[in-house]
Amino acid sequence: MIFSQSRRTEIGQIFDNVHKTFGRTITAYKDAENNVVASTPSYNAIYGTAANSNVSKSTVSSTFTARIRHIKNGETILVDNAIDSQIKIQLPAGSVRVKVDEIGFDFLRESKRIDLDGERYIILNDSDAKPIGPFSPDYFIFYLRPIDEH
Repeated sequence: MIFSQSRRTEIGQIFDNVHKTFGRTITAYKDAENNVVASTPSYNAIYGTAANSNVSKSTVSSTFTARIRHIKNGETILVDNAIDSQIKIQLPAGSVRVKVDEIGFDFLRESKRIDLDGERYIILNDSDAKPIGPFSPDYFIFYLRPIDEH
C-alpha cells in the first residue's frame, strides 16, 4: 500500500474541503409523485380508483452542493490530446459539467431537471455518470444541457 489509511483519510478530507470551498448550490427535481387520497374505506388502489378519490401531484426536489464548470462552445470532452483520440464528444452550446458527492449522485441519477445559476438543465445521459476520487469514487460527474423554455 503506497499510502497509509491515515494519509488516505487526510487526502480525502482535502478533496472534501475543495468541494465545500468551490461548490455552489443546485436544485434537482424528480418526476412528480402521485398522491391518491381515497375518501371511502373500500378504495383499492390495485384494482381501480374509487369515484370519489382525489389524486394530487407533489414535486420532489433537493438542493445540494456541486462544483460547476461551464463548457465552452465547440469544446470536446473525453479527448486525449497526446494521441489521435477517436472518442470526441461535442456537447451542445451552454452545456455544464457538475461534480457532486454521493448524496447528490443518488438524487441526480433519478432527476429530470436541474436548476443552477437561474437556468434550467437536463442530464445528458444519467447512465454515464463518471465516478471520480483519489482512492474510491467519492464524487460523480454529470453533464447537463440547457432547456430552452421560451
